[in-house]
Amino acid sequence: MTKNAHMENTDVSPFNADQQFPTFKRMAAAWPLRRIFLAPGRWALRVIKKTYKYTLGLIVLLVLAHVVTTLILGQMLKEDIAALKARGAPVSVAGLAGPKIPDSENGAVLYTKAFELVSTPQALKDQDVIEHFLTRSDREKDPSLWTKAAAILPRYDEVFRLVEEASSRPKCRFSVDWEKGLASFFPHHSKVRQLAQLACTQTLLDAKHGRMEDAVRSAELSFRISDALREEPTRDSYYTRASAVVQVAGCVADIIQSSTLSESQSRRLFEYLKSIELGAWAASAIRTDAPVGIRVFDQIYARQPIICDLRSGGGGPSPSPAVMKMLVIVMRPMLYADERYYIKKIEEGTRYSRIPYREQRPRGLDKKLETDIPTYAFVTSMFTVGFSRTRLAGDRADASVAAVRTLLALAAYKDRFGSYPSSLADLETRLGWKLPEDPFSGKPLVYRQKDKGFVLYSLGENLKDDGAKSRPLGNPYSDGYDYYGADGRRFADIIWQMDH
Repeated sequence: MTKNAHMENTDVSPFNADQQFPTFKRMAAAWPLRRIFLAPGRWALRVIKKTYKYTLGLIVLLVLAHVVTTLILGQMLKEDIAALKARGAPVSVAGLAGPKIPDSENGAVLYTKAFELVSTPQALKDQDVIEHFLTRSDREKDPSLWTKAAAILPRYDEVFRLVEEASSRPKCRFSVDWEKGLASFFPHHSKVRQLAQLACTQTLLDAKHGRMEDAVRSAELSFRISDALREEPTRDSYYTRASAVVQVAGCVADIIQSSTLSESQSRRLFEYLKSIELGAWAASAIRTDAPVGIRVFDQIYARQPIICDLRSGGGGPSPSPAVMKMLVIVMRPMLYADERYYIKKIEEGTRYSRIPYREQRPRGLDKKLETDIPTYAFVTSMFTVGFSRTRLAGDRADASVAAVRTLLALAAYKDRFGSYPSSLADLETRLGWKLPEDPFSGKPLVYRQKDKGFVLYSLGENLKDDGAKSRPLGNPYSDGYDYYGADGRRFADIIWQMDH
């Protein structure tokens, strides 16, 4: 018995951790690991028991503060929108559509039919050729573009018929679903540019073959097409219109430089272009951004998944309805503050855009619209992109129109007197035409005789007279636009040149 008992006491079981690892047993006794891991939890529990009343009280205070802040900011936002409306600014997308225009008066009805004819696969191929043709340097490098363009135009006789009638109608407003706010779609913008390019092509071909009366009519048609967006109150429409005017002006400048217009033909276009002024519309373009922005905020409040769309450019994943609802509830005070700041920026943009760019830039107003935006105003920061360039785009278009009108006056002067004037002041005195000013200087365009011709230029965005000198390609210009001549050289001034 004693022997068996002794054997029981001394046998080591393979399943007994204390027997297998006696050292660990002694370490556990000396270093209570369980206490180390359990201590924080026990401590937190004791803290919660002692402070839960204060914690609940703090949560209640935060919720109350959130509710009160939301109510106060919501009321202030309503007052801001009411004040904006009282000043005559549109605050609802319904107002952007305007009253219904009868189809018989609306040029957009006919333009839309023309759009269908220039949307075929063949038309898209033709457009590529037309775009190269309208680039003067491309025409000079590849004279066959003249033949290709001449072969293309007969396919669009019906388009020209529709466009002629459309541009003669008293009103023009395209169908846009303004209720979509940020998602409103403007496919007609690219089509307006395409139609203007076709008319420009006709202008150049008419001038090339000496049909100058036809060329003048085609030039007028080109400008009327670019004016098709005049009743569409958005910045996108404004930029499209300004861009089209610049391109058409360049086309007309080309025919003046390469063909001979009579004084009467020059006078006709000179007077027609007097009515085209884009800079004055910049304030209206920004002002009518307000309803679109307000509509976007309304979409956010309605818990539509537009926050992710704004952040990701429309391609990001949308949150679940529950997550979206919680986000909107938590973020509502910040969103109200954001919308109030947006309205403030709209008013600032409207006010500043009434000022010519030449006065904006020295005062730093062009940059002020897009800087110092609070972090919480992330929606506003997206909408104000481009505010500083709005008036600039209009003044750039106006500079192109001013140059074309001055070129027409110079052509008329030469037609009457046999040579170009010594100065623009001499031209005004002898010809009796009042010349337009350079929007970037507030003075006449810079004119210098050169050999048998002349150089005419606008100061451009940097507001400096850079002498119409080209700059090396390796010399990046950071103080304004790069403007390119027909030969591909870069300039700081916007230049038109006649060599004969």
